[in-house]
Amino acid sequence: QVRPAAPIGSSVRCLSPICAVPPGSCARHDRRIMRPGQGQFVAALVALVLVALFWLFLSNAEFGGADAPGRSAATGGGSAGAARGTAVNAADRAMLELALDRYKGLARNMTARIQTAEQAIKKLQRLQQQQALGTRSKPKLPGRPFRPTDADPSEGGSSAVAAGGGAGENAGSGAGESGGGEENDEEEETEEEKAKRQEAEEKEQRQLIGYDEATKKFRRFRPDFKCGDRVQPLPDSELAECDPAGESPCCSSIGWCGKSRMHCDCDMCQDYRSKVKLSVVGVKVLKKQRECAEIAYTFGPQDSPRACADLALPRVECGRMLMFSETYPSWGCRCCAAGTAEGVEVKPEWTVWSVDVKAEPLPGA
Repeated sequence: QVRPAAPIGSSVRCLSPICAVPPGSCARHDRRIMRPGQGQFVAALVALVLVALFWLFLSNAEFGGADAPGRSAATGGGSAGAARGTAVNAADRAMLELALDRYKGLARNMTARIQTAEQAIKKLQRLQQQQALGTRSKPKLPGRPFRPTDADPSEGGSSAVAAGGGAGENAGSGAGESGGGEENDEEEETEEEKAKRQEAEEKEQRQLIGYDEATKKFRRFRPDFKCGDRVQPLPDSELAECDPAGESPCCSSIGWCGKSRMHCDCDMCQDYRSKVKLSVVGVKVLKKQRECAEIAYTFGPQDSPRACADLALPRVECGRMLMFSETYPSWGCRCCAAGTAEGVEVKPEWTVWSVDVKAEPLPGA
């Protein structure tokens, strides 16, 4: 049965050929259907929202991908920069340590040269004094006389230079006016004065070498570091030597004991270590809570100070002292430079040890 058309005034007709609903309900159902144009508006709105979301997704992906390499590069660049900085710092430290080592070597070399020069000046002063003593009782020559106080050995280097200059002027003036000079002064020394001078020097020599009149025994070296033909011969008519077991085993060409190249390696030098065999007798505590005033060499971790002493003995730059920590042996052992003493600063964990060395004559030496 075909339902008649909807009443006039209804905006929508029921299109179903058979309507199984009560009369009047079809009109109500038709009123719930969208009006023309509403569907297109909703579809356009949904499409716009989807496009906006898709654009945001693409934007995030693009900027995120661009930032990631930047962050990676920044991170890699930071790591590379840190590595380069560490390498530069290590190179700077190595160069600084090398410069300090060279400076220490230069300082030791200059110190040895200055000491040698001072010793030569003092020797010249003593010769001038001896010459002055021989002329005290003689008539004064014309011109300014030489005064022994001008060459006082207790004065410093500047006084010594001044004394040397004064002596040169006096000698020159004396030679020019009287034709004499220092050679005449030496020739004019009387036999009696010469004998007295030699007797005094021999007496001083025997005291310094510990000469025993009963046993005729003595040391072959002097404690004032004089050696060679610059001093009186030993009681057996041999030249005075240097202590081969001490810190100054070599005699220089000007008659002074030392350990530098100028004492041991010159043409006129004498190294007395070549005639003996050196060995460590033992070590003993010299000063607790102290360290070397100047460190000559580091030997690394050692089990005991005696083991360190055996390593330090053949080292030319090492003296007869070393520093070792019994509390922390892993800190290593260090030998003190020859001719130096222990430091004055308190170091609670360190101890300075003295090394006793024995020298045994080699067969046939």
